[in-house]
Amino acid sequence: MVLQDLVKGDEITIEIVWGNSIYHLPSKVVVAWNKDIYIEPLTYNGHVIDLSRMMFQDMTYNIYAINKETDHRVKWNNIHIEPVVLKSGETVYSLKTYEFARNSVLSERRVEDRTQIDIPGIVYLNEGMVPIRIRDISASGLSFTITKGAEISNGLFEVEFTDSAKGDLYDILLHCRLVRRVEQGMEALIGCALTKQYKDLLFYIFNKRLERV
Repeated sequence: MVLQDLVKGDEITIEIVWGNSIYHLPSKVVVAWNKDIYIEPLTYNGHVIDLSRMMFQDMTYNIYAINKETDHRVKWNNIHIEPVVLKSGETVYSLKTYEFARNSVLSERRVEDRTQIDIPGIVYLNEGMVPIRIRDISASGLSFTITKGAEISNGLFEVEFTDSAKGDLYDILLHCRLVRRVEQGMEALIGCALTKQYKDLLFYIFNKRLERV
């Protein structure tokens, strides 16, 4: 199976590899004509994310799909993804490559780097909203400091914060699971994992890192 075997409506996964971090985002084919394959773009606040501008930041893009004849997952490596505007005025992503390989998304799991942010936030506990200081974050987890006496009893909680990155304002609410707690003087360092992936968090991390280049 080659990339050009994809047809309109096929569901795919965009895999974004950035250093030791890896992210998976769903999309689907919207136009398959001749040798050209166009997919739904990633958007945030109504704006299409230009992945071609991020490639110089040591990012690579891979595409996963299902081969309908074999029911196997197939993978195309090192895809060039670029936003284009169709005659209809719709903005889509154009995919370019001829390489393919069968692989499993699960076998590609990697340890994700965390981005240092050091910003205020709020954790929602049984006793109400408690102020925290978020120290670092990734697409799969974060750590924060909290007043030593605050209790996180049931292991599941929500964290909310607001921050800006590359001119965009992000108001992010995350569902978290407690992983570890380390007492540090009058504070406690809380490490937690996210219970699901968040597209807005992914774009926030991208833009936060781009600010520091």
